[in-house]
Amino acid sequence: MKPEEITLVKNAIHRPEEPRHFMRIKVLEREVTAAYDNKILIRSGNALKIQEAGMDLYDPVYYFPKEAFPEHVLEATDKSSHCPLKGDTTYYHMNLENEQLKNIAWEYTKPFDRSSKLKGYVALDASLFQIVEHINS
Repeated sequence: MKPEEITLVKNAIHRPEEPRHFMRIKVLEREVTAAYDNKILIRSGNALKIQEAGMDLYDPVYYFPKEAFPEHVLEATDKSSHCPLKGDTTYYHMNLENEQLKNIAWEYTKPFDRSSKLKGYVALDASLFQIVEHINS
């Protein structure tokens, strides 16, 4: 059975060995911002929105181009993880004016070919950031 017949999701990227685990990568052609402590830190006009289904339907995750982050804010850490759908990550601390947010961001530095659109994009832990898609931008 083809993956498309299982999910019926247009433009979905499937994990070959488990087609019920899939995602959709959507390029957002509107402004997306990420704020921390009511201060906008990241602003982009070409963020990615990832919607994923596996053992659950996961909340969307927003990925910002790495160049959208202020210089010297991201500091690579020793933490990494592996996703059988997306690939291998590098985690980052964020160095802000008065504090360091530990392991708060990640990048798929070694994505699988099927997830190569994620290369050069960094996601933030949405539990600590207010991420907004600006509809009229």
